[in-house]
Amino acid sequence: MASTYTTNLRLTKQGDGENPNSWGQILNDGVISLADEAIAGYTTISIGSAATVNLTANDGADDQSRSAFLEVKGSIGTVATSIFLVIPNKTKSYSILNKVSANAASNVVMMRVAGNAGVTISRSSTQFQHVVCDGTSVRNVAQSESTFNTLEVTGAATFDSTVTVSGASSYVGAATFYSTAHFLSHSNLPNDNAVLIGTVAKGTAPTGSQGTLGIYSNDAAAAQLQGTITLVGSSTASERRLVISNIEQGVGYRNITLAESGGNVGIGTSAPAVKLDVNGIAGWGGATTGQTAQIVGTNSPLGNGGNLRVLSNTTQATNVGGSLVLGGYYTAQTNSIGFGEIGGRKENATAGNTAGYLAFGTRPNGGNMTESMRIDSVGRVLIGQTASTNNGGKLEVTATGTNAADFAVTDSSYALVCSNNGSAGGLIYFNYNTNNVGTITTDGSNTTYATSSDYRLKENVEYDWDATTRLKQLKPARFNFLANPDNTVDGFMAHEAQEVVPESVTGFKDEVDDEGKPVMQGIDQAKLVPLLVKTILELEARITALEG
Repeated sequence: MASTYTTNLRLTKQGDGENPNSWGQILNDGVISLADEAIAGYTTISIGSAATVNLTANDGADDQSRSAFLEVKGSIGTVATSIFLVIPNKTKSYSILNKVSANAASNVVMMRVAGNAGVTISRSSTQFQHVVCDGTSVRNVAQSESTFNTLEVTGAATFDSTVTVSGASSYVGAATFYSTAHFLSHSNLPNDNAVLIGTVAKGTAPTGSQGTLGIYSNDAAAAQLQGTITLVGSSTASERRLVISNIEQGVGYRNITLAESGGNVGIGTSAPAVKLDVNGIAGWGGATTGQTAQIVGTNSPLGNGGNLRVLSNTTQATNVGGSLVLGGYYTAQTNSIGFGEIGGRKENATAGNTAGYLAFGTRPNGGNMTESMRIDSVGRVLIGQTASTNNGGKLEVTATGTNAADFAVTDSSYALVCSNNGSAGGLIYFNYNTNNVGTITTDGSNTTYATSSDYRLKENVEYDWDATTRLKQLKPARFNFLANPDNTVDGFMAHEAQEVVPESVTGFKDEVDDEGKPVMQGIDQAKLVPLLVKTILELEARITALEG
């Protein structure tokens, strides 16, 4: 009968009558030495950046996975996120010391059976982690619980199991808790079942402090104080506060302060003056899309403070005031910029004068933020200009560029509605260089369109000219517009009428804009009326002469 091997430790089981002259050596090497390794053996395993390290498992011979104690060392590079130690699917316990260095918290060492769940092996320079394999899964071994009525630490102390302190505790030295710690009474640590995992130390308290809780990392690669929570006491209420700080390279920074007086919270300041006092930049949402900053407060009329104030601390002067900039990324979440701005600014440089305006700015491509619209101190809306030019109009628009429209309205029904206060009077007045050149008025029943024709505006007036000859040059026609093919109308070709009555036509034949788009001509047929009237008068004179 051939030799076989035990199921879990792979020790040699000699067959009946086998190896009659060498059974002693086989017993020593294949059983006793291997059993010693399984009970007290220590094996060091070096790893690299490979994602999986399979521990050797040999029948009746030395291997890595049989040892009772395993020390894992090496360095996890930037390639592997996790290193998996794969052990045989056999029942066995292990004590593991993980001394592997890693460049990130996500770079961890895990022990598992191939294809099954495992456990993370915590990094430490001295502390072993006890785990057990049930043949399928690897699990941590539960630690026993230690209970104390009082606990006083005068030197360095380490607790690997759960610790419960029912009475007072004090720490002159450092106490390291690698499991859960419960503090049920007064101590130098928080009460009410505070749970602390890692290194906890009282240390040297700042002046006036009632106690300090220092929180360390239990990572050997980052064995430095990460932060403190300090309770500061004083006979003065304004001096009593809770301070949460981080410590970087031995230098402390007070990050968050909760003051007793008024419950003020300070971020980046140790003396908060208001409910929330932030010294620095406050941000909501970070780089995550879809986040909203919400400000809720009591409704207040205009001028009584409002729910959100943005103020400038620049000395009072013209155009000084607070602004709200709205923007985002202009590349693929790598560069951000302000696209628009709303600013409330002082309208003058006079001390004590509170007149202000509201400015709306936009950013052209490749340019700086530019004011596009303004609401001034008397409520005028100015678009394309920063000062009023029309003697008190509520809306003033100035356009720039070739063929730019100062005002354009588009709608499916009534594009523009003009009305007055119910009495006869003007609807629209047209000005040119501050002079009135036309009006649209109503008397409640009729609308009158008028072009300026006052004699005081004219010179070189001539009454004796040949209208009939000019009229005969016009070419009336019947046609339909492309946009309305079913409607035939009477009219003129604009460029043909322009040759006879140029003042009645706008634009030029075949004109295009800077982009090559057609600029259509227009005709004011009312401008033909004087020519028609003069022609009728000439014909009437001829008829009278013939009849005489």
